[in-house]
Amino acid sequence: MADKNFEFEPRFALVMANLKTVREIREVIKTEGERNFKNFLKHIQKTLNNDLPQLQSWISKPENNNYLNTIYYLDHWKVWEDEPIYIYLAISRNAEKLFYDDDPEVGLYVPPDWPDRKKYIIKLNEELPKSFINTWKESESSDNFDDSPYLQLINIKDYAKGEIFDMNGFVDEVKKLVSELLEQKEIIDKAINQIQK
Repeated sequence: MADKNFEFEPRFALVMANLKTVREIREVIKTEGERNFKNFLKHIQKTLNNDLPQLQSWISKPENNNYLNTIYYLDHWKVWEDEPIYIYLAISRNAEKLFYDDDPEVGLYVPPDWPDRKKYIIKLNEELPKSFINTWKESESSDNFDDSPYLQLINIKDYAKGEIFDMNGFVDEVKKLVSELLEQKEIIDKAINQIQK
């Protein structure tokens, strides 16, 4: 005879008791998440352009195949087959994945197929302030350089404040991180010049 006293573990029991709401949430994420985050990215780009006047001479473009906004310093940063080094903000295209485990990131992209890539990153490591390296050097191991040797993840859960999502706080964090990368422009430029001599 089946044990009639079976119970779910407390947290899972809470989910099961609210199954209708859980399914509604998943449906909203699936049907409205992508559109909302795409528009949110446009809002962030507009805010960056308004609040960081130095970006007005830069080239900025959203990538449609994922939620990626890139900004690079004119054609000077194009180092490999018309592909530039660029500062980016990436938010997952898959809204459902974003809600569960894929946090947005701000970083510096260096083309992975650029033959001088490894030398360039070594040069940056020599020139960048230690305070920057210690904070940003997260995505690189000693032997394997990722597409983004310097990045910062933004824990999106930190901006869920009870009944609201703190959009302004999130945008301010993006702006702060982009500003920190912009502060390294002269070093990024100098390293490009030195490698391309």
